[in-house]
Amino acid sequence: MRDYVAIDFETTSFERSSACSIGLMRFDSDGNPLDSYYSLIKPKRPVYNPVCMNVHNIPVDDIESSPSFRAIWPEVASFIGDSPLVAHNAEFDISVLRCTMADWNISGFEDDYYCTLSLSKKIYPELKSHKLTSMASIWGWKYDAHNALADAYIAGRLFYTLCNCWLKDEKELSRFMGRVYKSSKNPFPRHLDLL
Repeated sequence: MRDYVAIDFETTSFERSSACSIGLMRFDSDGNPLDSYYSLIKPKRPVYNPVCMNVHNIPVDDIESSPSFRAIWPEVASFIGDSPLVAHNAEFDISVLRCTMADWNISGFEDDYYCTLSLSKKIYPELKSHKLTSMASIWGWKYDAHNALADAYIAGRLFYTLCNCWLKDEKELSRFMGRVYKSSKNPFPRHLDLL
């Protein structure tokens, strides 16, 4: 497998287009972090929900003085390139990406993505919690939870831990995913198409 990019967003509200920070971490097929990208983002229509704001504790003034997603999109797209995306609870992060791009009328992007939340539930169904903090604590990884870059780093590390011996070869990874999701109607990788 080529490099993969772990992605994480934080939001100001429950609106999926309210991204206020993005973290990206590039990994090689040996699970080594290669590069990172982080930015705060000023949403197009900022709504500051106290529940969401208390999760990440990013100051409103910092968000208000940040660039728009449209302004950082060229850097984000260049960083991701053609590498598959990885996220913990990909349904959330990919929908934030999709909605934020739509909000700014950005198109011309497609990619495959994987979900470490889904993978961890399939591989370790006996665990009581599959939250990123819970999975990190199983392996003794300490980090700054709900910081988008730290979450992306842990999601990428978890992806390698869950799939490590299958990441070297696309066919082997495909067979592994086929076994993990053999009875699933919607297996991973999934495809994001925003053309």
